[in-house]
Amino acid sequence: MNMRIRHIKPKPIALALIVLAMLVIVAIPIGFVVQGQENVIRACTRQVGVRKEITMMVIADSCEPGWTPIEWNVQGPPGPAGPAGETGAQGPQGDPGPSGTANINIFNPVELHSSSGQVLTKDLMSANKSFCSLEKVAIWDAEDSNETSFCEVYVSNGLWTLKAVSNGDSHADCRARCMSWP
Repeated sequence: MNMRIRHIKPKPIALALIVLAMLVIVAIPIGFVVQGQENVIRACTRQVGVRKEITMMVIADSCEPGWTPIEWNVQGPPGPAGPAGETGAQGPQGDPGPSGTANINIFNPVELHSSSGQVLTKDLMSANKSFCSLEKVAIWDAEDSNETSFCEVYVSNGLWTLKAVSNGDSHADCRARCMSWP
């Protein structure tokens, strides 16, 4: 018996059908998304013996008899945070910032000398947009606990005030300096 193998040339219509079938297979995933619900994929599933079958719905919203509808989100819930990455390289130096205006006015110091029981105060300046502090404190001749002296700078009635206090035969030299800004 002589067998001959015959070569069959596919006809153009057959090639066109094969190409069309491939395009449909490629296009099916595009149809998974149901119109109006871009984040939901719908499908139908059924159990056939030990094998589970699934088919994607391209247009229909319902499954054929014997099939169970299922759906899931295109994007699932976020996963846990990953480990921290390595420290990156230092970036380039930034551009210089705008030049500021140092409009701080520093005033000459003010001194008070209190002795032998005197309480002296001097108003320094408005407390608005300003700051004053003690620059020098000198106490002497405070020989026992009854002879105390001190210096302080404080705000009273909206004004910075320098105060020098001495008790008994003690003395206090107090010096304060203030600064202000616009």
